[in-house]
Amino acid sequence: MADADASPSAPDAGSNKRRRIALACSTCRTRKSKCDGARPRCSACVALDFDCSYVQSSSSANVIVGKEYLTSLESRVARVEERLNHFESDKLQQSRSSSPVLSQPPAVDEEEGHTDAIGALHFAEEEDFAYLGPSSNIAFSRHLRPALARISRAAVPGATPDGPAGGSLLRSSRPPSPSSDHHGLTKKSPEADESRLIDDFFSNTGLIFPFIHERTFRSRYHDMRQDQTKPVQKSWLALLNMVLAFAVSASTRTDFSAIDRQRESDAFYRRALHLSRGQMMRCSSLETVQLLLLMSQYLQGTQKSLQTFIVHGLAVKGAFQLGLHSKEASLHLSPTEREFRKRTWYGIVTVDRTMSMTFGRPASVPDDYVRLDLPVLERMVDPTLTENTMVKDMSVSFFNATITLYNIMYTTVKTCYGGNLGCSDASPHTLDVVTRIYGLEKQLQEWKASLPPALSLRTSAETPNPSDSEAALNRARTILALRYLNLRILVNRPIIVDLLDAVGRPEDPQSQHALVRQVGTNNLATCIALAIEIIAIVSTTVRSSGPHKRLLGAWWFTLYYTFNAALVLCAALVIRLDYRDGFAGDNGMPASPSSSEMRASFDAAIEALALLDRRNKTVDRCAQHLRGLGAALDGFVASRDRDVVQNGGPVMNAVDVTTGALMMARWGQGQAGSGSGFSAKAAMTTVRNLQVK
Repeated sequence: MADADASPSAPDAGSNKRRRIALACSTCRTRKSKCDGARPRCSACVALDFDCSYVQSSSSANVIVGKEYLTSLESRVARVEERLNHFESDKLQQSRSSSPVLSQPPAVDEEEGHTDAIGALHFAEEEDFAYLGPSSNIAFSRHLRPALARISRAAVPGATPDGPAGGSLLRSSRPPSPSSDHHGLTKKSPEADESRLIDDFFSNTGLIFPFIHERTFRSRYHDMRQDQTKPVQKSWLALLNMVLAFAVSASTRTDFSAIDRQRESDAFYRRALHLSRGQMMRCSSLETVQLLLLMSQYLQGTQKSLQTFIVHGLAVKGAFQLGLHSKEASLHLSPTEREFRKRTWYGIVTVDRTMSMTFGRPASVPDDYVRLDLPVLERMVDPTLTENTMVKDMSVSFFNATITLYNIMYTTVKTCYGGNLGCSDASPHTLDVVTRIYGLEKQLQEWKASLPPALSLRTSAETPNPSDSEAALNRARTILALRYLNLRILVNRPIIVDLLDAVGRPEDPQSQHALVRQVGTNNLATCIALAIEIIAIVSTTVRSSGPHKRLLGAWWFTLYYTFNAALVLCAALVIRLDYRDGFAGDNGMPASPSSSEMRASFDAAIEALALLDRRNKTVDRCAQHLRGLGAALDGFVASRDRDVVQNGGPVMNAVDVTTGALMMARWGQGQAGSGSGFSAKAAMTTVRNLQVK
């Protein structure tokens, strides 16, 4: 009985003392029961199937740790060290045998389908909504479709606009299945090839957008090549890959097809994306912002339209975070650092203006946020610079001319297109629009007069030799001319839109239409002349002998300017077809090109696109779209020329109606995903419903 009542801790004559433990588990301490301190689970918790954990009290001291536990820790540390040593050995061996630029990333598929990234045209089924507002080519096409439908004299179903004329929600295509093409991801990248691509970048894109300090960039690349065991920041390595991607994508090699360029440049792009995923959301360095800026520019030459705009937004936010917009934020830095922070900021601003125009979306950087002085010549901040000073001086002058021109672009979008907000309650009066246009035209003429003599705009009458010593200067003059002409079209385009609306919706109030027809003659003639000049410059350049594309900028913007000019000519031809007997402009005015001249220029645009690039799906689709428009116009002209007059009005014969309707159907098939609704079946139904005599 005494034994039964004895305390568990009381000494027993036939047993040893209970072993003292340093720490009881949390479960036993809560239950206030005996714990043997076994690790990882005590005997009591094992028997009762309880969770067992040991929590050291903050007030405990002189803790006794079991030998078995220390042994297990030492064993685990030894295994970790062995694995780290093995990993470092493999990494060192790989760095000595291949380029650090071409580290193997996981497969990343960023495709979004067949939607171009300059806001020109949708070529695929549209799945995800995206806003493309008034200044975009798609918005312009929404005014062109109903006008085309009406002059066909056939009530083609679906010929009404998709939505509000100022802009609507279109859809961007759903990403396709992941690509299995990993071309170039594991191949070696010899130093000679990388050096050549770096040279290509700084002699082309690096001159047009001079926001990366070439000397510093080349020095870091040389150091990396000299000592490949030295750590390299991921942000700079990603920037290097992006420079190589851009050099390949904008290559002017005539033996390099678009498919080959895209395959190789995408390999570099995916590596840059893989290396920078952790940095893109933080934007903790100038290199990261420059990387994002290059990415957004590169993506404009792809079909990643949604990603283009998102990456640009990250670049803008990163610039604000680093204070690139602020003069005070750079006061403590060296003159060279201040200068290239400023150039990076202006690079973001110019790309922002470009995307606002092409996508038809509000600018991300308001005009009153742009207060820094313009960039200065590099030799003024770096007196040690001695090489290529004339070319670098030209590059800065060209960059400053672009900045000031795009200031006018911002004002144009704001005043003529409502800032692309799509919130206008009513269309402005025609006279107000004309007044705004004349004000903007005055600014453009002043800009042109302010250009340095060396940067005078190239005309279509010139055919400069692309291989001479002034190739960089001639390229700058050509690009500036295309930008200037395209902006003048954008300034005058609201009048063309009003004229198209008068054609496509004649049931609207006639007073405004009559005034537009009366005062819009000069604006229409101006747009026609500008479009013909753009097409002539591009056509002359791509037809010239030698490496002609050296005189043009990135192929995707040459495509944009040419395609936009061709759309303007098509719109002008539609307007003249409708107003053939009563619209000033085809009545012998010497300053206005004739319809035959316009059509010849339209055909020249299609031929120029065929020579612009090889095996380029985006270029080919745009050219095919224009061919469809041309065929539709031919059908309409043939129908009108052979009209049979009955009961005092024109009536088309069956052949003419069939031709026009089928041409319209073919053009509509090229509008897959745009909501046009045209089809061969609908066209033939229209033919059967007409009263043909």
